[in-house]
Amino acid sequence: MDRRRRLKKGKEIQAVFDSGASLRGSRFFLRSVPNDVGVNRWAFAVGKKLAPGSVERNRVRRKLREAVCSAGVEDKDGRDIVLIAGRGSMEASVGELARELERMLEQLKGQVRR
Repeated sequence: MDRRRRLKKGKEIQAVFDSGASLRGSRFFLRSVPNDVGVNRWAFAVGKKLAPGSVERNRVRRKLREAVCSAGVEDKDGRDIVLIAGRGSMEASVGELARELERMLEQLKGQVRR
């Protein structure tokens, strides 16, 4: 995932939290808001309560990033998306995370259309 597809600035991530739609899955929590860029931009958050050590937090972030790439949802809608890891994401495989991400993004499209 290249840099133009990542949300890095705190104000961009905060904007997603302030006005974005949200979904809770069994492995992670998703917040999303449409953007003007035309490609999906992603941020990944793993709390210290979930993984106290930086090694574990970075491992979960890498798994989430790989799930996005393997699910093929990088360029679908032009949205800013923040994935917040949950307990289930620690033990889940990349494939399981990718399937849940695809399902949640389909649910998100259904919410927006209503």
